[in-house]
Amino acid sequence: MNKRYLVLLPFIGAICAYFFMATEGISPQSLRPILVKWQRYAPIIFLTMHTIRPLTFLPTSLLVLLASLYFDFFTGLILNLTGLILGMTLAYFLGNYSGREWLVKKYPKSKDILTKIQSGGWPLIASIRLFPLVPVDILSYTSGVCNIPFISYITGSILGSLPSLLFIMTLGAGVRGGDFIVIIPSGLLFTLLIIWAWKKLKKVY
Repeated sequence: MNKRYLVLLPFIGAICAYFFMATEGISPQSLRPILVKWQRYAPIIFLTMHTIRPLTFLPTSLLVLLASLYFDFFTGLILNLTGLILGMTLAYFLGNYSGREWLVKKYPKSKDILTKIQSGGWPLIASIRLFPLVPVDILSYTSGVCNIPFISYITGSILGSLPSLLFIMTLGAGVRGGDFIVIIPSGLLFTLLIIWAWKKLKKVY
């Protein structure tokens, strides 16, 4: 496949995902019956959903909440973390295959941005992951394009994703169990981490 078309693949997926969600009303509740029906293979099905999710640009929170509605907290946490790693790995190598050279040649102004991301290493990746307004899949593809070392990328991605993962799962568990008190401390901690990430990103850019 021509590399320029490979670069466009995620954006086409994003458009398809938007229209699919708008017309089908996809939600954690609508996906839960799939796991219930195939209960024996639920963990495998869930991990598969997570792995291919970056190709569709469906929000990560969709599957994180799904896990909190179906699995117990710790099982859901392990499956979500494993699924996130698989999905982030797929997106990274797709970006890596598409190549930095083509992107810089097509969009020369992107060179400075790519250099900043590359020099920031895993702390910058973690900070961007923490900030909820940055699309996580765009970061994954960009990290691959920038040829950021995979270990640095995945380390920063895991550390940056954990706070939001824990917060969303706590939120889901609170809704599921009717205990909303547990949401408050995790929400405050997550807010403080977002503020810290924002300050760090402002220093870089």
